[in-house]
Amino acid sequence: MRITSLPMSSRARWAAPLAVIALLATTAACGSDDTHAAPTPTASTPAASASAPSSASSSPDPVTNADDPTTWSSGPGFIGPFHVGDNATNLRGIGLLKPSQAQVCDLKWQSSDALEKKYVSVEFRNGDPDALDSVVAGNFHGATPYTLRTAEGIGIGSTIEELKAAYPDLRYGKWDNEGGYYIGWVRETHQGSIFFNVGGTVDDGGAVSGDGSHVTLIAVSGSPFNGILSGC
Repeated sequence: MRITSLPMSSRARWAAPLAVIALLATTAACGSDDTHAAPTPTASTPAASASAPSSASSSPDPVTNADDPTTWSSGPGFIGPFHVGDNATNLRGIGLLKPSQAQVCDLKWQSSDALEKKYVSVEFRNGDPDALDSVVAGNFHGATPYTLRTAEGIGIGSTIEELKAAYPDLRYGKWDNEGGYYIGWVRETHQGSIFFNVGGTVDDGGAVSGDGSHVTLIAVSGSPFNGILSGC
């Protein structure tokens, strides 16, 4: 059916009947008991509220598995679920620690069996024996199944060039480690420090471990970084 525009005089003649029809339709709708009729939007429920972000979306992502380093990230003062200053009782409660079996040098706590097998060790000896001092993850050879990436993408396996490009303010040095020493680069922040090991020596004739070309392990501690406590 073809619809054409009405002349002005015709519009005037149709205006009143159309208004009556519209009024009747409105009255019928108001008196209807049709439960499927769409509710009239109100000012108290604006459509924009549907797109408002929830408080949960702003929360940091949790560690996927507390005892699985392949899911962890790292940064100054923390590795995965471990944060410098954490209470040992709380960490034990989520299965990350066990009482020290040797009780040597007042060491009350050590990593759980699962984490020890994955080259994760902890220290609780500086001042308060129940407050976490430092965490070391990885080994001197870098032979680990995880990377522990920082927010800038640096982790175990990163090259020295990548490390320096990400952090131009690093401090280089070496620190004692039970008859040998760590060699690497430290980043200091008010949240703590993070140490990127690139080599070191061990107590078997001074043999060097690591060739200095890439990160082999990561350690975190307070700031300034003064090495990792070990031995007595």
